[in-house]
Formats: sequence, C-alpha cells, structure tokens
Amino acid sequence: MRLDPRSRATHVKLLVHGPPGAGRKTNLVHLRDSLPQRGRRPRRRGPVSYVDLDLGTIAQRKVQARCICLPTLSASPRLRRAVIAGVDGAVFVADSSADRREQNLAARAELIAALEAVGLDFELLPHVYQWNKRDVRQPLSVRALTQTLNPEDTESISAIASSGIGVWRTWRRLIQCVFEGADAQRLTRAGLHG
Repeated sequence: MRLDPRSRATHVKLLVHGPPGAGRKTNLVHLRDSLPQRGRRPRRRGPVSYVDLDLGTIAQRKVQARCICLPTLSASPRLRRAVIAGVDGAVFVADSSADRREQNLAARAELIAALEAVGLDFELLPHVYQWNKRDVRQPLSVRALTQTLNPEDTESISAIASSGIGVWRTWRRLIQCVFEGADAQRLTRAGLHG
C-alpha cells in the first residue's frame, strides 16, 4: 500500500491467481467493463493482464487499485517477481468443476511458492477465495472446496464470473481485508493493539 502525497490517493496492488480457465481474467474483464470510463485503463501489457480501478473514497481515503494476474509459469521468473513485488492482497479463483480439483491444488501451491520467493507469507497476506463457476453441472460443494483449498479458513465467496455474479463482492471484501490489515499494523506499531 502506498500513499501518493500529490494526489493524496492510496494505491493498492491486488493479485489474482488460480488454475488456467478458472476465471481470473474474466474477473478483470468484469471489473473493467462495469466501471465508468474514468476507471478504465488498458488491460494487457505483454504477458501481464491487469486493470486499474479508481474506487473513489473508502474510509475517507481516495483509493486506486491495480488488479493484476500472476503470469503463468511460462513467464520469466524475473517478470513474475516484479508482478508480485509490493502486492497488498490476493484473490484465489478456484474452478468449482469436480474434475479440476488437482489443478486448483497445483495453482494454490504455485501461488504460495511465488509469494514465498519474494518474502511474502500467503497466510499473513490479506486474501480471499472465490469459488467460481458455481453454474457448472454438479459443482464441488463449497464445503469440499473449503476443506481442500482453504485450510486457513479465510473468507470465501461463491461466484459466476462470466455473469458478474460475486465478482465485485469478492474484490470489495479483499480491499476491506487489505485496509483492516493495514490499520491493525499501524496500531501494533503504535503499541495500541495486540
């Protein structure tokens, strides 16, 4: 999280990851397309997909967020580290299809390893899970997804990103988690909390 003294805006960097085809980029497209023109920016630079959001005022702060996809393993390690550096929170998008269990687990392990490579602990980083594709025939139950992918028991949100269902709820909750974490850190440094 970074404060720009000139614009007095708080900038946050949010990462989205999940297995290929789970709906990571669909989330970004929905975010981009549902905002007024002032909130839009180009969404692709080389192998990196992202969207910049002007979120208005949250908790008396002007907030701007960069929501960015973790590049695939085929991207250079240097690019992946640059994308992850300074990240403030993450959304893990899981595919609810029963046959995607192993891909979900592999993508989660990949995200944890990528964060560790830049000195970040996934469990300490504000994050939420999005159980996407809830409209597939016979999706995994939310309970099964939680037991398999969410051992830290953090917040999870059901979604159908292709229809926009649950997308804003997911990202709003992540931004709340980021600010709650930042406020808790400030209070701890001041000796006023935990």
